[in-house]
Amino acid sequence: SPFEYDFQIDVGKGTYNYNLTKPVEEISKANLMRLMQQDLHRAFQYIVNIETREMPVWRLVSSPGANEKLKTKGGDSYRSEAEGSIAAGFTVRNVSMKIFFLTLCYYLNTVEEPPFIDDSNIHNNIDITIDADMTNINDVRKALQKAGLDLVRGTRKMKVLVIRENE
Repeated sequence: SPFEYDFQIDVGKGTYNYNLTKPVEEISKANLMRLMQQDLHRAFQYIVNIETREMPVWRLVSSPGANEKLKTKGGDSYRSEAEGSIAAGFTVRNVSMKIFFLTLCYYLNTVEEPPFIDDSNIHNNIDITIDADMTNINDVRKALQKAGLDLVRGTRKMKVLVIRENE
């Protein structure tokens, strides 16, 4: 693929630099996406479309009783990542599920992994400690399972950018 790169073998192969400058009145999400798609066609003759496809995801799910188990006991909001790296795990107290989920995904997000989706249905603030190697998804899953949560593979319909060679 023209977008695969390996800096060990061929520095610069598969990497590109792109700059798009427009007057502020022309800046909107739809307009910028349309312009970038047109630029891909002009520069490389690619056919570029947005399509809805069933895509792989990691789903954060909760087991029965997890909501009550994780529900905060109150007090001041606390996030251990404010004190330094969370590579070996982290603790949050009295924070929203959204804040916890963003912290959880911080180390797990890699180019090779599908996106993470919160399907836990937990809407109250929570207290939780994750004691795991945050760069190892299997270690993280074991820690989540102790708390009544899990990351499971699934699929989700998503809009994706599809780039095709011009035939």
